[in-house]
Amino acid sequence: MEISNEKARRYIHRLLLARMRILCNHGFYGLLLMHMIYSIDEGCETAYTDGERIAFSPTFLEELSDKELDFVMMHEILHVVLQHCLRGEDKDNERYNIAADIVINSTIMHENDDKASSITLSKYGESMHIAPDGKEGYLYTTEEVYEMIQSKQKNFDSGNGCFVGEDSAKKAFELVRAYNKKGSDYLFLPNSVPIKACFSSLSISYCAGNDRVDYSFEFVQECKEKNEEHNPDYTVAADGENLFDIAHRTGMQIENLVEANDFGDVFAVKEGDRVWLI
Repeated sequence: MEISNEKARRYIHRLLLARMRILCNHGFYGLLLMHMIYSIDEGCETAYTDGERIAFSPTFLEELSDKELDFVMMHEILHVVLQHCLRGEDKDNERYNIAADIVINSTIMHENDDKASSITLSKYGESMHIAPDGKEGYLYTTEEVYEMIQSKQKNFDSGNGCFVGEDSAKKAFELVRAYNKKGSDYLFLPNSVPIKACFSSLSISYCAGNDRVDYSFEFVQECKEKNEEHNPDYTVAADGENLFDIAHRTGMQIENLVEANDFGDVFAVKEGDRVWLI
């Protein structure tokens, strides 16, 4: 749905107020922002810059508090000043963007007395700011962080863990969905850098009675496709069975069966249906 001219003017007015606020609180960034054009782009998901203008998604803009908006504006102008669009032309775009974001976010946090809250968005959490070696990103150039990411990626090829709690089965099923997804994507690992890869194997073990799912996996970096899908344990519904009957027969909890399957109703199961037991 196309936004009205009046609403677009209100959005731009808010961006100009943010620029003035930044000029008062962070003069260097504010002066740089004075040279930019501002626009609203319904086709983008968040915000971006092409070096001449800074554009915002209207939905994303409405989600931001004034403090969060100031951070995003400062983030975008640093992309311009540091010429990331030009410097990253001969590099992997996604990986270079991650490296650039780490450097920029760390720089902005340092500008704000190293307060992580200054680079935190309520919807997305704390923004990336730690380089692969565990130090703050502002200590490095984007190219240095980029090279660290390339080197660090080679050290990861497996992992394991567990889900515990009432939603453990639901989380495990989402892991299966991620495994079955074609192509590669970025894995965000604790205390590490994002790894572009796809799963090559996945093992899931459900511990009945204590709401725990153990898992282990291996992944291949930069892979294009997987040869086969992973199928967790399942049973086939017999004539007249519903999910309550299957839960009783298999020793599974009914809540887990409901979360792991897409029947919509416990009585919607038909003879021959495959019922996932995770």
